[in-house]
Amino acid sequence: MPEQFRQHPHGDRYRSYLEGERLNNSHSLLEVGFLEHLDTLLPEILWSDAWYTERLDEQDVAVAGLPLMDLGINIYAEDVLEALNPTFLVLVALSEQGQLVLSQCRDDVEDLLKESGLWPVMERALDSPTARSPIQRNAVRRRFNQEPVPLRFVPMAVNLIDKQTGNYWLDAESEPDQFPSGSSYHMPWNRAAFAIAERHGHQVEGYHQKVSDLTDWIDLNPLPRLNHVLHIWNPCLS
Repeated sequence: MPEQFRQHPHGDRYRSYLEGERLNNSHSLLEVGFLEHLDTLLPEILWSDAWYTERLDEQDVAVAGLPLMDLGINIYAEDVLEALNPTFLVLVALSEQGQLVLSQCRDDVEDLLKESGLWPVMERALDSPTARSPIQRNAVRRRFNQEPVPLRFVPMAVNLIDKQTGNYWLDAESEPDQFPSGSSYHMPWNRAAFAIAERHGHQVEGYHQKVSDLTDWIDLNPLPRLNHVLHIWNPCLS
């Protein structure tokens, strides 16, 4: 615990969080105060009920680690594709995970995009190569960095779908049973890891804002701007 909690003189250190419970059956008020303190520093932590209603063994905490919520986009979750902006769906098709999901529901996506006239460009996007390796992702990033804002944010949008942003919160898989890798993110329970989690948490809003600026820009003139994106994207990987 931080120094101010370890040196806390108040009786909360010895009082159970659950009224009427013995301290060895519950967290103390001091311990719960510490968990609530973490919530002020991090974007979001879904603390299990067990953290408040049962006393956790220190070894259990060390093994479980610090849980990170998925603050990115999980396209494997129910109804997510239908909720996404149609122009953003075309960017989804440039991601490795996006092509996998969209190919499984191609007819449904066609119905979603025909009305907006975006299906022809979506077909081109689905036939486009994807960046599968770090070398390919770096090549795409370097090429788009030559373009003005917000067009240069295209690789950021694609990496958001593939969970390759490098940000622990955006890349977390809070529903690992639905995601191909089947893994979830837990940071080690120590000061160094927590400092990283806190710093990455502060970066989340800025990342989402840049992707949102890109989508808004495309929406102003969808077909020519999406075709321009593909005109830049495809040569990077061919």
